[in-house]
Amino acid sequence: MRRRCLPILFILCLLLLSSACTREENPLDREWSWSMIAETENQALLFMDPGANTYPDNASVLVWIKYVPSKSRAVAGMRELSKEFGGGTKQNEYTISQWHFSCVNASFRCVRLVHYRDKTQIASYSYPKGDWISPPKGDTKIIYDTACAMWSTKRR
Repeated sequence: MRRRCLPILFILCLLLLSSACTREENPLDREWSWSMIAETENQALLFMDPGANTYPDNASVLVWIKYVPSKSRAVAGMRELSKEFGGGTKQNEYTISQWHFSCVNASFRCVRLVHYRDKTQIASYSYPKGDWISPPKGDTKIIYDTACAMWSTKRR
């Protein structure tokens, strides 16, 4: 009986190992090390996890940003997104988004955005082939400058 079970156990182990090796990790499940990079004109806070930055080519950087709107007032886009998913903007809402910055061409695009309320995901958007926008302005310019300064240091 034991001899018959060994091949089956071996096959099951191989299947489990292969699925574990090919399963794509959700980057939002990772432990974050947020560092505040700025307080915006609207008194929102911008955070970046430098350890999560990736450099897909010689011209760009992918960064993860946590955006926490001001406690006293929220940006219109956050307010509208909150209405869409029930309720007004709360103090405990924030987004985590991934941005792709071309430091050579001074352009950017949002790749992914996840909206949270009370640490619970309420909306998620993915733009893997989003349009490049140029030049960065406002809050995006702050993030661009920080990300591309890190990109420049990494290239040395």
